[in-house]
Formats: sequence, structure tokens, C-alpha cells
Amino acid sequence: METAQNIKTRSPWLALLFTVLTLGIYGFYWHAKLTNDSNQLSKIKTASGGKALLFGIFTLGIYNFYWYYMLGKKVGDMQNASSDGGLYLFLFIFLLGFVAKILAQNAINRTVAYAGTGSQT
Repeated sequence: METAQNIKTRSPWLALLFTVLTLGIYGFYWHAKLTNDSNQLSKIKTASGGKALLFGIFTLGIYNFYWYYMLGKKVGDMQNASSDGGLYLFLFIFLLGFVAKILAQNAINRTVAYAGTGSQT
């Protein structure tokens, strides 16, 4: 696991509010940041945030099934727990992807706070 250096904690509720207020635009940014932050904090690496966003768009959302599953696995790795990949995929399939993102953001915030290097935004 790499350091939590340069990772800012984010309020998942504000991120969700900004996503709604910007009609989804902020959601793209949050998606990319979740990908990059989870890649940095986990031993499991996937595509960068920008690539993940483009893969999701170009595959008409099919890549997002893989993205949510891997996000759950990375969260499990960050917390030294069993994989949450199935839970995150389940949430996405049943149109609760925002809940998975909130859970992931909370896990990232806890990991950064535990490392003692995060700054609140």
C-alpha cells in the first residue's frame, strides 16, 4: 500500500449534492478521483481515473460493472478485510451505485485519516 500523501478527504454527501446540482458533471470528476485515490491506497491497480471514465463512456457503461467490482476489491484491500467487490457490484446493478461511491469515499477518508496525512476539503 502506498502512502496517502496528496490525497484529500472529501465529504461523500457534498460530492453527491454537487453531482445532483451539476446534473451529473461533478459525478464524472468524483468517479475519476475515486479511481485514482483507490489506486494509490490499494495494492490492486486498475486504469487511471481518466481512462476508467473514458472506458465507461466508450463501452456504454459496460466497463462500469468491472469498475464497481474492482472498487469494492480495492476498498477491501485498503481495510485489510475481505473483498467488497460483490457488494459494490450488487449496489451498481440495482441502481445504487451512488451508495457504493459513498462507501468507497468513506473508506478512502478513513485510510487517509489513519495515515494522518489527509487534508479536509
